[in-house]
Order: sequence, then structure tokens, then C-alpha cells
Amino acid sequence: MSRLNKFLAQPKEIEIEGEKFIVHPLKGKHLHLVIKENNDPLEQEKMATEIVFNSLSPSEPDITREEVSELPVGLLNKLLLAVMDVSGLSEDDRIKKIRESQSGRSTKA
Repeated sequence: MSRLNKFLAQPKEIEIEGEKFIVHPLKGKHLHLVIKENNDPLEQEKMATEIVFNSLSPSEPDITREEVSELPVGLLNKLLLAVMDVSGLSEDDRIKKIRESQSGRSTKA
């Protein structure tokens, strides 16, 4: 292996609602999923589904895109945030907006 191997991020185990998941970082081949900024809501939904699917599928080989797309929005957002964190993208402005909307909902409830 080349010297680049030392830069590969490691997966992270997270727990959501009592279930443990191993979240794998996105790779360069997934860059197209996070690079486009002004997507319409349908494109954003597809991108979020693809991001979560690509992150979970190495440790969850039976997972399907349809399963991910059917998750409740709150759970999908938690998984999306975890993927972005493990991928080193947690400072992205779009991620900050998701975090702010999550914290806004939890204080209103």
C-alpha cells in the first residue's frame, strides 16, 4: 500500500435509539454526493439517501436504498450527521444548518 493509506479515515460506531451502527467515512468516489450546493429538495433527499447508504453498506450488506429512503427524517438526519462527522465534513455550512434545525426542534418540543 502507498503512503496515502495512512490518511484513510476509520469507521466509527454510533448508537441511535439503542441500535449500534458502524458508520464508514465517504471516499473520493462519493465526492459528487456532497459537492453540489443548490439542489432542489428532491435532489437533496436522494443525496442524503445515497450518503447514508454508502456509509452503512460496508458493514450492513443487506441494507437497501429503499430502506434508507423510508427512514423517519429525524433518524436519517442523525445518520447523515454521523457520516459527515466521520468523513471530516462536519464544518460544512449545510451540515451546520442541519444541526441547527435539529437543535431547534429539540428545544421546541
